[in-house]
Amino acid sequence: MEELPSPPLKVGSSFEVQATVFLGSLDPGKVQVALYYGPLDPRGKIKEGQKVLLAYKQDLGEGRHLYQGEVLCRRGGRQGYVLLLYPWQERWQRYLSGHLLWG
Repeated sequence: MEELPSPPLKVGSSFEVQATVFLGSLDPGKVQVALYYGPLDPRGKIKEGQKVLLAYKQDLGEGRHLYQGEVLCRRGGRQGYVLLLYPWQERWQRYLSGHLLWG
């Protein structure tokens, strides 16, 4: 992900995020990309995070693909984010809980 300089954001505003993801020969239709974000605790860990799915936008060539989404600023303070990639097929949807387990 590329961070662009921006003015401070106000609670309730939103901003666009873009991620260039290297998938090699993987089909982008079989991968779901999401941004997990939220306020940081004193140790720098995301606390009470939210997940937003990023939509596939473009094949950039050489195995690189562009994904894009919009993030809502829900509260002030220090915020963190992490990009999530996981295998995806529509038939798996009913088995996925939506919870994250950090290893």
